[in-house]
Amino acid sequence: MIANESVDRLFSLLKQNQEWEYNSLKTRKALESFLNDLLGLASKKDGSSLFRSLHKPSFKGCYIGYSPFIRVFKGLRDAGFIEVKLGFYSRREDGGDGTAARMKGTRALFEFLLGYGITPSNYGDHFRFITGSPDQVRDPVRLRASKKSDFWHPLRGRRLPIDMADPRVESLVYQMQGLNGFVARHVFTGCVFEGFFRQFNQGRYDKGGRVYAIGNFQNMEREKRPGIRINGERVCEVDVSASHLTIAYHLLGIPLPDVDDLYAGSGIDNRNVVKRFVTATLGAGKIPRQWPKGSKIDYLKREFGIRKKDWDYTTEELSRLQRDYPFAMVKAAVVKALPILLKWQDSGFTWADLQYRESLGLIATLEELAFRHGIPALPLHDSVIVPASKAALVGRVMIQAFCEHAGVLVRVKTK
Repeated sequence: MIANESVDRLFSLLKQNQEWEYNSLKTRKALESFLNDLLGLASKKDGSSLFRSLHKPSFKGCYIGYSPFIRVFKGLRDAGFIEVKLGFYSRREDGGDGTAARMKGTRALFEFLLGYGITPSNYGDHFRFITGSPDQVRDPVRLRASKKSDFWHPLRGRRLPIDMADPRVESLVYQMQGLNGFVARHVFTGCVFEGFFRQFNQGRYDKGGRVYAIGNFQNMEREKRPGIRINGERVCEVDVSASHLTIAYHLLGIPLPDVDDLYAGSGIDNRNVVKRFVTATLGAGKIPRQWPKGSKIDYLKREFGIRKKDWDYTTEELSRLQRDYPFAMVKAAVVKALPILLKWQDSGFTWADLQYRESLGLIATLEELAFRHGIPALPLHDSVIVPASKAALVGRVMIQAFCEHAGVLVRVKTK
């Protein structure tokens, strides 16, 4: 990371207050990571808190170990730089209760960092990992079990061990570390980016497989992404149009309609409403009975700019989508325009199959751009953030990559 002066000063303050008897690179690394996370949460401006289990075994295999984390946690808390709410959670591994904490930076912390020119809005230009070699990215391939929903762990499959002796895993690791080695030679500002990993689902290496970034740009609000710079150059997004719906046509062996926009033609005047209905159907594997909560929240964010924690939306707010676009009306119109949705629910395919095909095209795009054209790209699952001057080339590469490696002819657009 950079912003060394502020971190050094804060490290000295905490060391003095806590009477640490030695200098520790691991403790300093923990402090850097802590500040990065606190600033990232503050940049969202939604009151989010950093949630972390304090159960010692939960730190096994993590970038930051238990002892350095606890040392910094107590130091920041006692110095008044974080506010902490302690609580409990249900441990999946043994069914017991564990302690956890919700943390957020205080005014004192942000005023301290402001003295060094660091704010939540520009922290990505200061707290950024400079990856010297690809082997600094931990766990570049990850595997999760099938998703299970319960009160404590909604729709999150547990992490499974990786067999590093498996030739397929070895190949996947080599692929991801190769990409990490390439992007390590480039400079990304306006966001936090610390490397890639690829995550598979349902306990199989042909399910899921999305590329995730260690950082924040994949979760940034859309209007903030233009502030990203790659090697100092402004960026644009090259996007696969209706990615999952296009792949669904391919998986079902149905020819694509000869239209420019698959989401058009239903008579619904709001494209995003149609898209949310299609996304909910493909994701669930069947047509929903009503608007899912995620669709309601997305509608409030996109149409009215209402951004809150998911559980803070009022019943009145969540009913807005149904009032404006009654589900029964949307269902009838969209299913008539896209009868493929009726066949999808009886096909046996799931969201994990869609993501896997999409990931094949995206990985091929990233590799082609990196190793043939020398172009760094930041992936957003069905699109890439690239230097604006390369947009036309990236579009051609993406179409070819999806065709050759995912078996899907896609349409792309530049935003």
